Amino acid sequence: MTHPWPESFATMADLNETEIASPATPQPDGAPGADERGGPAEPIEREGSCGRTLRIVNSLATAFLSGMHPHEAARQAVEAVAACVVDVRVSCYLRDGPDSFRIVHSVSGTDALGSVTGFLTKPPTDWMRRYGETLVIADSRTDARLSPISGIVSELHVAAFVCAPLARDGKAYGALTLAAATPRQWTEGEVEMVTDVAQALSLGMQKARADEKRAAAEAELLAHRDHLQQLVEDRTRHLRDAKERAERADRGKTEFLSNVSHELRTPLHSILSFARLGADRLRGDAIDGQKLALYLDRIVASAESLRSMVDDLLTLSRLGTDHTAHVQASHDLGGVLDAAIWEVRDTLHARGQSVVRRFETRELEVWCDRDHIALVLYHLLTNASKFAPEGRDIVVTVHATTILPIIDGEHAGPMPALEIAVRDQGPGIPEDEFESIFEKFVQSSRTQTGAGGKGLGLAICRQIIRLHGADIRATNHPDGGAVFTFQLPRQSLAEGAATVADTTGAQEGSPRWLH
Repeated sequence: MTHPWPESFATMADLNETEIASPATPQPDGAPGADERGGPAEPIEREGSCGRTLRIVNSLATAFLSGMHPHEAARQAVEAVAACVVDVRVSCYLRDGPDSFRIVHSVSGTDALGSVTGFLTKPPTDWMRRYGETLVIADSRTDARLSPISGIVSELHVAAFVCAPLARDGKAYGALTLAAATPRQWTEGEVEMVTDVAQALSLGMQKARADEKRAAAEAELLAHRDHLQQLVEDRTRHLRDAKERAERADRGKTEFLSNVSHELRTPLHSILSFARLGADRLRGDAIDGQKLALYLDRIVASAESLRSMVDDLLTLSRLGTDHTAHVQASHDLGGVLDAAIWEVRDTLHARGQSVVRRFETRELEVWCDRDHIALVLYHLLTNASKFAPEGRDIVVTVHATTILPIIDGEHAGPMPALEIAVRDQGPGIPEDEFESIFEKFVQSSRTQTGAGGKGLGLAICRQIIRLHGADIRATNHPDGGAVFTFQLPRQSLAEGAATVADTTGAQEGSPRWLH
């Protein structure tokens, strides 16, 4: 009969080992188990199989409780059973897919059958359901139950076999089999041993599967916990960053309003002061025409300064919000530069200055908003004229280069471009102010002498150049003076470019990259 099955591995591990003979313990005379050569002598009888089966089951229980891998436990079970049977091949199949099983270990006690570890089989699902209990076949050639798997039986050269399924609670894990090369009658002890060991393996694999699922659930729970913690940290960081940005924006707004207020008051004060003074003198007939003209000139100059600043503020506002006002097309850079020079001609003439063009390429076509680039060049030329000594030339250099345009905050592929540099011969810029001078209402500490403007021109320049996918930077020339450099693409940013063609001949230098 089948041995009573313990409820758990804990009860199997607690079996009184003093009542179970050890595999190495010599058997009493006449007891089945070993002959003079130390091997199994006779097929297992029912009465002699109990102790051996309990030893195997107890060993498997201990193995599974210690965390042994199911494949290793199957190997151990196969070798233990093989030591108790004669002229039989013992094999263990484990599930290898949704409907396939593979022999993970095999031990043969007969020369007629070799081991077949690695053999893959796909028995019909309905046949497996039909024979869910231990299947005992005395002669595979005449047993009609094997017709659906006759091909598998033939391939394995099996004439008789016992197949005990490894299944529990509706889950099939594999099978433990005994196979003989010739037809034979299987003893009740052999059948019960295979059945009991298969049940032990099934229970162990169920435990291993449960442990696996529990470990996976715990790992997933830990991952969710860590992810939740990361989400909290990310959200906290984002909120902190948003708070800091809001505070910076608030400070920037306050500073901006303060600067605007100051810059507006200065020309307004001048306009009002000279207008009142002129009006008072006219009422008292105490002013001549020359004095009146001087007052009016001061009023006009202050009004022009006020108008210029308002125009710059409106330009900055439009550039930041109304991108429809920024229209790019292909233009000749030489013509754009000429238009900017024409706008500052009076200032250049008054200071005895001129613009020297140094074009290192004949290809001057660029993709830009013509009016905006003309405004950039106007501001750069105006600054160069104001901050350089009288009689000193302004040098504009143009050469071919390569840029990585920035589109929607990301670098696009390399594109051919022109690099424009405007150099004055003034006092230069302190290195720690190369970036700050592009902020609104900020001027270099070396140029705050009253000759400069309101500190909006360079902010406008940077905004415009960035709308073209590039940037503008300030440096000092080794021979003195400040240099403002920016790039313009030669084609539409939407077209992009994976490679850069050489369009400027031997005069071009190595490619330059924006970072």
